[in-house]
Amino acid sequence: MKNKFIEFITKYDILYIFIILIFAISGFILFYGNIYSPYSDIGREFYAAQQITNGNVLYKDIFNVYAPLGYQINAIALLMFGNKLNTFYLAGFTGALANVFAIFFIAKEYTNKNTAISLSLFILSSCVFFPSISNYITPYSYSIVYAAAAFLWALYFFVKFIKTSKLLFLFLSCILTGFSAACKYEFSGFIIVIFLYLIYTKTSFKNLFFALFSMLIFPVISVILLFAGNISINDLILGIKYTIMLSKSFSVHFFYYYSGFIPSSGSLKNALLSILYPHFPTLFNSFGYLISIIFLYSAFKTIFKRNTPDKDEICILVLITSAFAVSIKCIGCISLEIYGTYFLPIILTAVITIIYKKFPKSHQILSIICLLLFISYSIYDINCSKNFKEVETQKGIIKINNIFYDSTKELISYIKNNTKSSDKILILPEGSLINYLTGRNSDKRYYYLIPPNVEIFTQEEIIQDLNNKNTEYIIISNLQYQWFNQSSFYKSWGKDIFEFIKKKYILECIIGEKFKLYVYKNPKQVQAVTLSEAI
Repeated sequence: MKNKFIEFITKYDILYIFIILIFAISGFILFYGNIYSPYSDIGREFYAAQQITNGNVLYKDIFNVYAPLGYQINAIALLMFGNKLNTFYLAGFTGALANVFAIFFIAKEYTNKNTAISLSLFILSSCVFFPSISNYITPYSYSIVYAAAAFLWALYFFVKFIKTSKLLFLFLSCILTGFSAACKYEFSGFIIVIFLYLIYTKTSFKNLFFALFSMLIFPVISVILLFAGNISINDLILGIKYTIMLSKSFSVHFFYYYSGFIPSSGSLKNALLSILYPHFPTLFNSFGYLISIIFLYSAFKTIFKRNTPDKDEICILVLITSAFAVSIKCIGCISLEIYGTYFLPIILTAVITIIYKKFPKSHQILSIICLLLFISYSIYDINCSKNFKEVETQKGIIKINNIFYDSTKELISYIKNNTKSSDKILILPEGSLINYLTGRNSDKRYYYLIPPNVEIFTQEEIIQDLNNKNTEYIIISNLQYQWFNQSSFYKSWGKDIFEFIKKKYILECIIGEKFKLYVYKNPKQVQAVTLSEAI
């Protein structure tokens, strides 16, 4: 009986799963509610999902330039489990577990269990709970957490399909690939990898159609949900138009350079130091010049070898090309403060696989390195968490950085004591998380006005719209936006809008000292200024 129990644990990796689960739950409890900044993209995630539950539709009623499925999933979660912060926290934690377990099983396919568990633990501390807006529990985008998890499991099942030729694995891989792309478009690169393999192996037309049909299941469901809300083709076309305009904006191009999408210069010394020293949050500073070369060299060596590659070699090639195809956003560098946390897992798995296959006896060294990094990043995460303070709200608890604590607590108190639940409060440039926490509506079009959005709409159009609306309160922060090469909203990209607000609204108060919030109230007894005066 004892032998059967041990055999069961060994066969299904129960012990390793339990270890990952213990550390994941411990991290979730320790870092519960950590939101680095309430004035960031995370507000859009909460507010948009809530608006969907209120009957509003993405693209039609709510401005959005991203894929819809992630928001729809969160809206369904709110309807099922309650409109509260814990629903989002648990959704993020579920997505985090799906990512880490996928990395474990993928790494186990290519290396061994010890390396896989060590890598998984490192991913927990360096990515899942990393103290920035790009963690997994309260991320800048829940869609990218879901998309990354779906992609990793799709890759795992596709590798299983290559090894066994079972169509069930192909179906699972393709349906998850479609799910991933419907959450985040950038993971669509894996579709190319799948069809290149199917064409290379001269699979039947029936199986090609089967694969394509499977991929379309979730995108079609997502679109059906949109049309169930009476969205029109024109609404979708306008959404696509805004997305194209966003991709062409100067602000986005600068942000891509800042975040590493466009390769930047960097030394090998910095790249190595950044891996070992978590206080320097950019990993593989020269990814575009180092890791890309390793990937491409390994891929071409496999493709153009004299003998036909066997299944194991093809599986390695699929891993390498998939990691490269979906991590284009990190072609310049992998910054854990922006996108790196979501692409580092697959990139690092591919790099470790290449080293492991080239030097089979290196697995002990690889495991030790990953464990040391896990400890190093865990200490770093714990030290950073000391800078977070707890704020109680009607939707639950948030823990925010000291920089924002006093101002945010005072703002929430001000809104609770001085505004009506029916009042519309627009917080610029970002702050819709405060709207969610206080139960006050924002503007469905301008609920976040980061530099690219202002480029899309133009200041003139925004001023005209605001002049025709009776938004009760407009609150403006002095947050600096160096990642868009901008200072504060009212000094740079929103200067004209701010001048209009000063004319139409009355300054009620200034909240905070270093991080300031300027609260403007709409005096309804005063006639709206003319558009010419506003501009």
